[in-house]
Amino acid sequence: MAFSKRPMRRSALIGPWGVGAIVPFPNDEALMIAGLDAWRYNDSKPFVIKDARLTKRLGVSELRWPPDFRENNADPQNCNLRIPTVRFPTWYYCPFCGQMKQTTYYETQPQCDAIQWKEGRKCSAEGKYRKKMIPERFIVVCPQGHIDDFPVAEWVHHDSGPTDGYTVSREHVVRDLTMMKKNNINAIRTSHYPNAPWFTELCNEYGFYVIAEADFETHGTMDLVGEEPIYRKFGKIVQDPAFHDAIVDRMMLNVIRDKNASCVVIWSLGNESGYGKNLIDAGKWTKEYDPTRPVHYEGATWAPPGIENDQSCLDMVSRMYPTVETIKKYLADPTSVKPFILCEFVHAMGNGPGDIEDYLEVILPEKRIIGAFVWEWCDHATYEGKTPDGKDKYFYGGDYGEFPHDGNFCMDGLVYSDRRPHTGLHEWKNAIRPVRATLQEISPLKVSLWNRLDFTNLDDAVTVTYEIKEEGRLLSQGSVAVPSIEPHEKGFVLIPETPKTNKNTYLKLTYTAKQGTALAGEVLGFDQIALFEEQDEVLTPVSKAALPSFASWSVNETADVYELTRDGECMVFDRHLGTFAKIVKDNENQISEPMRFLTFRAPTNNDRQYQRSGEWQDTTEAQ
Repeated sequence: MAFSKRPMRRSALIGPWGVGAIVPFPNDEALMIAGLDAWRYNDSKPFVIKDARLTKRLGVSELRWPPDFRENNADPQNCNLRIPTVRFPTWYYCPFCGQMKQTTYYETQPQCDAIQWKEGRKCSAEGKYRKKMIPERFIVVCPQGHIDDFPVAEWVHHDSGPTDGYTVSREHVVRDLTMMKKNNINAIRTSHYPNAPWFTELCNEYGFYVIAEADFETHGTMDLVGEEPIYRKFGKIVQDPAFHDAIVDRMMLNVIRDKNASCVVIWSLGNESGYGKNLIDAGKWTKEYDPTRPVHYEGATWAPPGIENDQSCLDMVSRMYPTVETIKKYLADPTSVKPFILCEFVHAMGNGPGDIEDYLEVILPEKRIIGAFVWEWCDHATYEGKTPDGKDKYFYGGDYGEFPHDGNFCMDGLVYSDRRPHTGLHEWKNAIRPVRATLQEISPLKVSLWNRLDFTNLDDAVTVTYEIKEEGRLLSQGSVAVPSIEPHEKGFVLIPETPKTNKNTYLKLTYTAKQGTALAGEVLGFDQIALFEEQDEVLTPVSKAALPSFASWSVNETADVYELTRDGECMVFDRHLGTFAKIVKDNENQISEPMRFLTFRAPTNNDRQYQRSGEWQDTTEAQ
């Protein structure tokens, strides 16, 4: 295949100050911010930019233009500003070329009067401290003309932080990976583009399986104007020859860069882009270049009729948010020969994730299901200081006055943006605990342990403690000798018995990482098993004669209602609706209309499509 050269990329920025592109001055130790709108500011207001989208790329807190800035530019609505820099050669991995190249770092100079420098930063060019210094970051210019922002030692494109946005530090990512490990998470899908090169190095070190996904998604084509159905619009770009080389090129860069990362176990062609020849060729190239790893892509499931639908390059069937019944149907189909993967499921927005255990009851015992990925890890909100009453303040979805935006649909993680866990993370952690217990016998108290680990004997991995409580009162506690149980196998333990009780009594087993393991002392999960539960009292019908107080009521029964009346009181029960049609006390009606069942509940965040359409509420009210 022949592929076209990549066009020059500028670090383009859009804000209330105009459209700015950071570009190098030819043969000059300077950079230029082009396309600024000086008329946004009048003479009485200094021209100051504090927008993080621009200042963070230069490692500064704000930019200040000189007073004669407008007058010295021929077109005040398309101004350019020269930023003095220090240039020096270095080696740089260009994510656009996919190659190591000798290139140039431009470091903005601390003596530039246009910039209010951060205090106490180390200047890499001079290797010492001054009272007023800059650079946290450089601007990198590749010899091929590609330009990218690049922190001194830290950069990850995928992740999100409350103070640094998507330019999170290596330490920040280590914190994320450590939290994931402590919460039993062992796989990451790089949704929906490659991370920094050091991200996969960290995944190698910390022990994660990675689905390495190419930088590709064309979800927005669904909003194209026209009469075509959405499924036709969805694949417009992957079926257009004009985009062929660019799409294949993105997959090539993804694979070539991370081919030696041991954590990468699956390649992914991208996300939510329909299906067609461009992606098929990207998949075929991947299989030819690296036949050792399987290839993933979910969008092939929705290929419209009449287009090329060759899925021979895909090694698994992938689905987003399938129902449990859909999974069961696939597994029961004798023609379903490929393994099944849930590339997204149990959406963690609002009070999600939901139905976890229903899914795991199908997933855990089924070897053909090779993974399931919760959407998603973190909320995407930015820290914006304190409220007047001293609380932390976070912005998202329109809080900046921007449009368009996605509302709270970016707040759908297992952790808050500051990494405090949602309750959903606690639920998910315990659902994927490394051990599962079931009660075998009450006397003697015998429990089965199922080792869910893939490589480690349970005796080498965890310690098990128990406690037995009767309605919260501790009856007994202790530790259990963990037998040798090979991966995926089951074994049994005996728990010392306690006195019999007729109240709610429960056994709780807690699993803790064993000393000598990487997570030594961390609680990895628990099981709670009912030993005795009180039964609800069963009521038996009685005759009217057995109820003395009932004798004063006059009962009239028809095919439609039961009517009960006595002095000043009346109740009419509708036999068809199962509700009271009338309730009178002291000769006053207590209800204005017949009672009715209303199945509508307050919507959750994951009900947003029903909230917008109103269908759910309309349907329930119609009842």
